Amino acid sequence: MGIGMATQPRLAAGFAVCMAWLPQVCGQGDHPALYLDSRVFERALEAVPALEDGPTRTVTGIVVPHHLVAADLMVLGFRAAAGREIRRILLLTPDHFKRSPAPVATTRRGFETIWGRVETDSAAVESLLAGDIAISESSLFDKEHGVHTLTPFIARLFPEALIVPVALRVDSKPEDWEPLIEALPAVVDEFTLIVQSTDFSHYLDARRARRCDQETLAVLAAGDPAGVLKLRQPAHLDSRAAQYVHLMLQRRLGNSGHVVLANRNSQDYSPLHQNRTTSYVVQVFEEEPGPGWPLRKGEEVWYFAGDTFFGRRVFPALSRPERATEVIGRVREITRGAPLVVNLEGVMVPRVERPKAQRPLAMDEAFALKHLKDLGVRAVSLANNHALDLGRSARDHASSLLKEQGIEPLHHGEWLDLGRFRMTGLTDICNESAPRFNRLREEEVSAVMAAAGNDKPAFVFVHWGEEWQPRMTPRQEAVLRWLCAPAGGGVMTGEQGEMTVQPRPSGLALVLGSHPHVASRGLEVHGPERVLAAPSLGNLIFDQPRGDGALVEVRFFPGGTHAVRWIPLGNVLSGNRGRAAHSNSSSTKPFSQENPAGTR
Repeated sequence: MGIGMATQPRLAAGFAVCMAWLPQVCGQGDHPALYLDSRVFERALEAVPALEDGPTRTVTGIVVPHHLVAADLMVLGFRAAAGREIRRILLLTPDHFKRSPAPVATTRRGFETIWGRVETDSAAVESLLAGDIAISESSLFDKEHGVHTLTPFIARLFPEALIVPVALRVDSKPEDWEPLIEALPAVVDEFTLIVQSTDFSHYLDARRARRCDQETLAVLAAGDPAGVLKLRQPAHLDSRAAQYVHLMLQRRLGNSGHVVLANRNSQDYSPLHQNRTTSYVVQVFEEEPGPGWPLRKGEEVWYFAGDTFFGRRVFPALSRPERATEVIGRVREITRGAPLVVNLEGVMVPRVERPKAQRPLAMDEAFALKHLKDLGVRAVSLANNHALDLGRSARDHASSLLKEQGIEPLHHGEWLDLGRFRMTGLTDICNESAPRFNRLREEEVSAVMAAAGNDKPAFVFVHWGEEWQPRMTPRQEAVLRWLCAPAGGGVMTGEQGEMTVQPRPSGLALVLGSHPHVASRGLEVHGPERVLAAPSLGNLIFDQPRGDGALVEVRFFPGGTHAVRWIPLGNVLSGNRGRAAHSNSSSTKPFSQENPAGTR
């Protein structure tokens, strides 16, 4: 990139600063190894074996800690990325101690480690230094633990890889990051792994750190870089810059898969109480969302899906064994048989009188139960507009059948304890009584949420919105405000270790929407406590060619936090893995006008 006239004064000023630092910047040879005892690195490698399915994935980036107490989590991140050839590692680290005169720093020099030399990609570094970025070459890397704790693992696990070290001052600003984001894609190719060296909540006791971690995990689940700017540094993480740049870079490169594999706290590594702790989060970026990752000790994962129906045209389709195997296998490929919660549309009956009727939505109970169990369904929401199509007695009969098969029914406004979380269903729509729409009232929602308790996360499966409209309507936004409002407290005030936490009456953490038959674009963060919402999960299995769906994965960690992931499914029944072509316009015709046999 050429150097314009406007850039020259800035370069001259930078040159003057560099001259003052010349003895450090222009040091000869590699940066000397900062850690000389190999035992902590060896123990971590032994404790975390290679992941069984790593080679089947295309990992484009990872986020790992840089405190050696959490060396096992560093290895976990690197093991996750070991399934493909890596020739270059772009290493993003905080400049913890503001040693760089510029917002961004790099180095041409290599790094010595206990396991040999890690060479710098000089060509890539030169391209960054020659670009229009506020970047300097700095000796800060002599003592930067954000790099030196990782280079031994790079030397051992990726011995052929060259690294491109990039340090971002902890006081740098978004306007400093944007030119870097523009420049970095030029040094990222198919053989490049982006490694972000970042620790998370700092200087809080374990309880308050856990609250901050959960807020951070919500922002990460939504995948919105702008949300990172609202996190507090260091209460949430030690480098908003590195997290923001990494998220933006993955977005620029077109990579949509992102999962959190671990969340721990330094207190977990010590039997002694710590007043000031540090948290750690391992993240993995993939080209696209893939199957669930293997669980570690003390972890648990649940999945949530949208409208599910086994009548009408679904019945003949899944009556063919090869088709049923294909459809069920498509879902279990992702869930790996983990517990699944769905919105069960319609009513199970012993015999379906009019199998092609639009209403009532009826399905053969033996057929439906078999496929629910094959899918790994552990709970179903019966809080929807079709649950009463055949009256209360039919709904209650279906509820009893489900419980007999070990499947818990979720009824409107009733909380169900599912171990790691509580869940309820709410419906704003009902076909069998007036009013049909906008049935929920603020006082009713408040009463339900007040009964949720705050000792574990509370999830709400809400039936709302408009068919074929994946975006939030004003009515849905109002209901969501009611859902979030009872949480009230939980706002943290003060600075660093002096923060206080107000009690929160409700542990609301996740709102899952159903009814529109098409999936929304992903997860959204709402309210001061960063409640996650999936406006619509769309369809899981339904006889609507225009429909599509998504899964929500919730991974529970031993420390009490959880990470949420959005996984687009396309149309499972039709085999279409891409998004269905649907409009966000309110003028979209309902499916009944296009194919009377496949509506609602």
